[in-house]
Amino acid sequence: MKARAGIGLATLFTMWAMNPIAAQERVEIEVGEYILETYVGEYEFAPGIALVVTLENGDLFAQLAGQGRAPIFAESETKFFYRGVDAQLTFTKDASGAVTGLILHQDGVPDQPAPKVSSELPAAADVVEIRGDVAHRGDVENELGPIEEAFRSVPDDNNNRRAYADVLFRLGNIWQADDVIAPLATASSSNLDDLQLGARISLMMSDYDRAEMLFERLRDLADPDSEAYVTAIQGLVMVYYQTNQYDKARMIELDADERRSTLLTFMQRFEGEPYQIEWATSERVAHLPIINDFTVPGALPLMKLEINGHPVEFILDTGGDRLYIDESVAERVGIRNIAERRSRYAYTGGESVAEPLGVAETVTMGEVTLNNVPVVVAQWKAMGPTSDGVVTTQMLKQFLSTVDYENKQITFRERGDASVAQVLDSFGNQSPHEMPFFMSATHLMYTKGSLNGHEGMNMFMDSGLAASMPLVVLDETTLFLGIEKIKIEGTKYYRSDIKSHGIGSLVRGPTQALGNVLVEEDSYWRLGFLFDGLISHQYLRHLGSWTIDFDRETKALNQPAHFRCQLYFLRQILNLLI
Repeated sequence: MKARAGIGLATLFTMWAMNPIAAQERVEIEVGEYILETYVGEYEFAPGIALVVTLENGDLFAQLAGQGRAPIFAESETKFFYRGVDAQLTFTKDASGAVTGLILHQDGVPDQPAPKVSSELPAAADVVEIRGDVAHRGDVENELGPIEEAFRSVPDDNNNRRAYADVLFRLGNIWQADDVIAPLATASSSNLDDLQLGARISLMMSDYDRAEMLFERLRDLADPDSEAYVTAIQGLVMVYYQTNQYDKARMIELDADERRSTLLTFMQRFEGEPYQIEWATSERVAHLPIINDFTVPGALPLMKLEINGHPVEFILDTGGDRLYIDESVAERVGIRNIAERRSRYAYTGGESVAEPLGVAETVTMGEVTLNNVPVVVAQWKAMGPTSDGVVTTQMLKQFLSTVDYENKQITFRERGDASVAQVLDSFGNQSPHEMPFFMSATHLMYTKGSLNGHEGMNMFMDSGLAASMPLVVLDETTLFLGIEKIKIEGTKYYRSDIKSHGIGSLVRGPTQALGNVLVEEDSYWRLGFLFDGLISHQYLRHLGSWTIDFDRETKALNQPAHFRCQLYFLRQILNLLI
């Protein structure tokens, strides 16, 4: 069974900027070298945000990834301070005296804990190298030309059509792939391969009616002991999950335990229907203020909401699925657990952790309340974040949601054409940048972007990626683009210099990208199409606003109707060069 990557929750930790300020006068004391030696090692705030402590000639030094090394001075056996900046480190120990981590204290910034992940200093060889047998984008793009030519030459040849649709799908050209495969998938004579590809593409385009129809046909035609049958059931489960039809999931019967997914078990144990919406006003619009300064390096938009009547503070992250809540907070607000899953994240060092799955009776966000909300209970605060939890994609998906950085608020509107028109009218004489996106797995939002001028890259929209760099790139992407991987000393991560980057027409200039973050060894191909990189909060926060529309249907001449879920970006005029 493949592990979950938990992409958006991988880097939800804050980073500090060591700006010189008037520091409080502190007195240095002498600490034995045998004690200092126990502090040597790597302490990880988040992927790409590690602090390496070294000992040299009896002096202790601390170095944050990508920054210079600085000496730290003891004011007690466990407390150390910097000179010239108001920042201190406190080393933590367990009952046996073993060093378990440290806590960063800095004026104006919440305390930031970092567990000790290693007593050995990482070597440069820790950068993961790319296996030679893994196909990258260049290999697939080279396939495209001859296969497309064969299809154009003999369009009535179904084998040519299937081959062309397959390579388009692997490139992440979902809408073009649908144009090609739809005539075969929807035909009464469709075979299992046509149905599988057509159904999967329909699901990714959020055309749930067509996806349900095709998965049902696949289920009815496939042998119950075949992989195609399992694919059909898994596809139907995903359709029911995305459309909040848990009642249909309760009717699914599977004989073999290994075929029963955690998601299906959760949906079958869930009572009633999820995400029932109650508006407090007739306008059916809710505004949730952002209460923090999200422009601070590492900070994410923070909001106040209520769960089961209890006030909580949550960050925003499109990289998460169901509502995430810290286990201690979940107990306090009365989350009812009904199932459990195991997940792996970068913030756990790739280790598998148990996560209870539960239900929140009510989640109130300004003028709107969601009843019967699915919840993931996570060991959230134990890993460093100070927020109580995360508002995620499935929460946003219940509305026409706008992240308004310029006005520091999240706006939730009732889904539908009237609300879309309202959003577009609010732009005034500024034309929004419209970009279609598709969904993969339960919540992963992909749109087309560019890196170093190469267009058509599949970029995951991860608003919760809070590392200091606006991008994460995969190893295979660096290979394809011929980009140098520069080791971040003291960590397993590397950075790459990017000449230009962006999504759609929103292209920006030189920046840096973080690498070797994802915990899945096969992340590049795990979803069946090329996964080139991630767009982070550090990119998105410079935009005036962006709106996520899950309902857009477009029609083209002589082509079937397409669902093209849209992102509407309003470019911020000041402080942004595009």
